[in-house]
Amino acid sequence: MSYPKWKYHRTLPPCVVPDAIAEAGLGEDWADTPAFFYCLCRPGESCPNCPPPTPPDPANADAEAQLAQLKPAKAPRPRKAP
Repeated sequence: MSYPKWKYHRTLPPCVVPDAIAEAGLGEDWADTPAFFYCLCRPGESCPNCPPPTPPDPANADAEAQLAQLKPAKAPRPRKAP
């Protein structure tokens, strides 16, 4: 494989690894393409092509709750005149 190359994660930003040692240091949750994390199966179905979901980290639960509060709510769409 040629280096440097991009690596992709389900929840973290993509990164560039300069060599095989750095790539191995990332761990198993990284892929060579973002398409690895997308599946066309129906919600709730198990799919052999889907990677197992990463369990939530309890240490980040408070930070995730704070981020959810900061996300703006969707503005309602204006109605069309009859």
